[in-house]
Amino acid sequence: MADSSENPVFEFALAYQKTAALIAAVKLDIFTKIGAGTTSLEDLASRTESSVRGLRILCDYLTVIGLLEKQHSNYLLSQISKTFLDESSPLAAGHGLYGIEVAKVAPEALVTAVDWEQVLRVTRANAVEAGVVDRFRMMAGNALDMDWGSDYDLVLLPNFLHHFDFDVCTALLRKVKASLSASGQAWAIDLVPNEDRISPPIPAMFAFWMLATTPGGDAYTIRELDEMARNAGFRGATTRALAPTPESLIVFES
Repeated sequence: MADSSENPVFEFALAYQKTAALIAAVKLDIFTKIGAGTTSLEDLASRTESSVRGLRILCDYLTVIGLLEKQHSNYLLSQISKTFLDESSPLAAGHGLYGIEVAKVAPEALVTAVDWEQVLRVTRANAVEAGVVDRFRMMAGNALDMDWGSDYDLVLLPNFLHHFDFDVCTALLRKVKASLSASGQAWAIDLVPNEDRISPPIPAMFAFWMLATTPGGDAYTIRELDEMARNAGFRGATTRALAPTPESLIVFES
């Protein structure tokens, strides 16, 4: 049999193993534990309540695929994991963290978080930990239907638009536009493929995930986002890359 490096079909057939290893590592919180200083195999096994054999095999596999580095019997985060998988990293995303960062840099800011109740419980815990919960207002419910108020200086839509079809996104943006103050701004954060829809790889492939998990969601191009924006009453939309992540900042121009 040909070496796997010379046989891309073999790589495709075994791709599920990478997914399974990543899911196992995330469930065990391995990346965060290593990032916090637990690096020896024995300590990791103890902290994750795992067998030494099982954890050694998993961490070795994560090292082979580039998510960890190994020094003797110690494991360290690779640059990829430091950037995207260590929850102690300031680049990590999570429930309410964008609003929390706004509250940190703007002491006068009051943040309204709109989401389902179970999500807002996580948001509240994150806001308490960050010391800004006193400037958070939690509104539980469906953002598409509820009245979340008006006169906002900034509305953030992080990783949200891709869940819905074009018409629902347009209706939501129309609602966002109506809720802004005279000088207010609306920003989204999302995966935005090029117009060819096959590049860059991660935003392009994300559309497949939306096909599998949503009734009408998609990864929208800047042309589509601009059309949504204009239909909703904005002047248009522009994007800015958020390197080193694969996501983009989308600015809806009032």
